[in-house]
Amino acid sequence: MKVMVRIFKSNMWRCLPCFMSSILVTATLLLFEGIKAMFLCTMDGEERLRSSLGISTHLYIYVLLFIGVILILYTVNNYSRVRLRDYGTFLVLGSEKGSIAGMILAEYGMLSAVSYVTGCILGTAFLFGVRKVILSEGIYMELDGQMYLGVVLKTLFYMMMVYAAAVLMNAVYLQGNSLSALMRYDRKKSRLPSVKASLIGTGCGALCFAASCILLANKHIPPYIKMRYGLFLVLAGLFLCFTYIGRLLLYLFSSREKQYYKHLLRVKDLYYRFADNKNIMLLSFVINFTMLIFINKNIVEFAGTDSRYLWKYPYDYVYAVAEEHVKDFCGEIGEVKSEVDAYPCVFLTCVEYGEYIGMPVSAYSRLSGDEEEIRPGEVLGILQKHETDEDMLLLSGQVTIETGEGIRRFEAGKQENRVVFAAQQPESMGILVFCDEDYASLRDVWGGMSLVTQRMPDDTGEYEGHMKELARSADAKLFYSKAELMQKDRKEDITTLIFYVCMGIFLMVSNMAVLAVKVWSEIPVLSGKYGFLKKLGMDDEDVKSNVKEELSICMKIPFVLSFALGMCTLIWLFDSGGYSFDMRMILLFVVLVFVQGCFIAGTGNYGYRLVKNRIGEESGGMTWS
Repeated sequence: MKVMVRIFKSNMWRCLPCFMSSILVTATLLLFEGIKAMFLCTMDGEERLRSSLGISTHLYIYVLLFIGVILILYTVNNYSRVRLRDYGTFLVLGSEKGSIAGMILAEYGMLSAVSYVTGCILGTAFLFGVRKVILSEGIYMELDGQMYLGVVLKTLFYMMMVYAAAVLMNAVYLQGNSLSALMRYDRKKSRLPSVKASLIGTGCGALCFAASCILLANKHIPPYIKMRYGLFLVLAGLFLCFTYIGRLLLYLFSSREKQYYKHLLRVKDLYYRFADNKNIMLLSFVINFTMLIFINKNIVEFAGTDSRYLWKYPYDYVYAVAEEHVKDFCGEIGEVKSEVDAYPCVFLTCVEYGEYIGMPVSAYSRLSGDEEEIRPGEVLGILQKHETDEDMLLLSGQVTIETGEGIRRFEAGKQENRVVFAAQQPESMGILVFCDEDYASLRDVWGGMSLVTQRMPDDTGEYEGHMKELARSADAKLFYSKAELMQKDRKEDITTLIFYVCMGIFLMVSNMAVLAVKVWSEIPVLSGKYGFLKKLGMDDEDVKSNVKEELSICMKIPFVLSFALGMCTLIWLFDSGGYSFDMRMILLFVVLVFVQGCFIAGTGNYGYRLVKNRIGEESGGMTWS
């Protein structure tokens, strides 16, 4: 243990970024896993796989894991470059590779244990803070001891996997390198991939992007499956392109001999700096793009959405009562000034899809205001969602139902998405419309009901209790109140908004921490490099400009790429008709870009000052303008 403590003390500067990144990743994963557990606990199985919030909570864990793995492996790799040289020294002094492997295991075990405990404490504080904010909005979120223990253990599993990869990486380097290679491992540059490998890698990246586009465009695959594998393919494509496309650009530039040889050293140096930092730049790009598009879009969509609920509920109250009670029931609710209508229906269960509402075409035409024609043996499928929604009611193109003539299969005719009386409620999601003859045979088996709709222009919610009591006394199978459903929707949207705001904060802080860790880890290298060049006579202004350029390359490239692609994506979203133009989305985009740009400028300047001070300390004082 004393040896381990001495090792950490002697490598404190290089160990600190690794320790800080581990704490950040642990805290972020624990916080998100806790929020995910609380949110998913309030949803049923269908909502988890189909709702926007359910899909997002499943998908963002992959984004955070991707961020965590890249960040920790990057800092561990930087730390390992120095430590591998030390391991080579131990081997020269007579240590066995087995004892060195034990030292690696103990070293990273201590680092991961301390950072895991610290990160859990920090993440737990933030988790209960977020829960308190959610509870203050009147939304109950359960988080008992068993759930919390599961979150802690899942986070531990993630971190163990990441550090197992780090230990394995060191073991491979130790086994596969000679003593002389280990002694100078910290000065090795990234290997230049061959043109053939770069072509294959870039082609595979392009194939990943193409496959993700095909997958996401397929309407017959469930949304959660599409998003999960689509995200994996996109991340794989990004990694391959970031790894290999730079070598292809360098090869294409080399064909222009005059320009290439004129700027040979600068181009080569730029490429090697890009190759050494490609993972951290990829990480920063993914975070920036996710914030600028996905987080931005969802925050704007779920903030201030009271008016958008009106299209979902065309009636103030909706009931379903038995046919024999409908006349008396309509008389009772009609005592209050309102517009009341009744439509025959049945509640039926089909073999493939579960329970739905069945209606004759005559009643449906009167309810919807559109004349429909349906042949015997055919069914019209109506999914009560917005017309732009991609979901379909009858995916197999047919439905099997018990009728008065036995089990019968109906072929799906036209299918459409429209809100008939109340949108997105489990009991009213699907409506099956039959010809009047087929409906009569279904009514004999399933029993006749009546769907009663009521509009009350002057209602502000004061009649809700009375109407609910009337529905209960009539033994109504279904009761919807517009005010109650809108309040429920608003609570769900506040929950979703809090989730995306938290995700935005997590990602922004993570990106800032990633860039800060990167700058911090570069300070010893740059101070040694430019301190030596300063002694050889390099001009102060050249030192200053080169230090700032090297510090900012890994920050500016992903920033510019995410800004350019983000603007293109927003233009495509608005032009394609998927989203109407929203100035709030543009303003939030500009604010996020401005904050990130200010941080990059400040971090680069701060890193330059640290390098300047360190060189000054090592050279006995120097003055830079």
